Amino acid sequence: MDLPSIRSAYKRYARTYDALFGPIFSGGRRMAVRLANTEPNQRILEVGVGTGLSLPDYREDARVVGIDISPDMLKIARERARDLPQVEALLEMDEIGRAHV
Repeated sequence: MDLPSIRSAYKRYARTYDALFGPIFSGGRRMAVRLANTEPNQRILEVGVGTGLSLPDYREDARVVGIDISPDMLKIARERARDLPQVEALLEMDEIGRAHV
């Protein structure tokens, strides 16, 4: 799939993503955070942060930067992260690491 097709698909699913896929991937998502977030004051890059379902699971002393290709998913992640001190930034980036603003 090309980037515009992927963005289009995520645009369609952004509002229902958490309900559809949140429960399915919750165990793996929590395990990944637990394994990555082991020390105080870590700086963590989460690639494919999506709607930010994992963000509340990080330690409050972590500094998390999340990236995703979907502006629609990131909009939800930014709302979720509004009161989370561990979230340093949520950025739109493409498949080769170019930032989009």
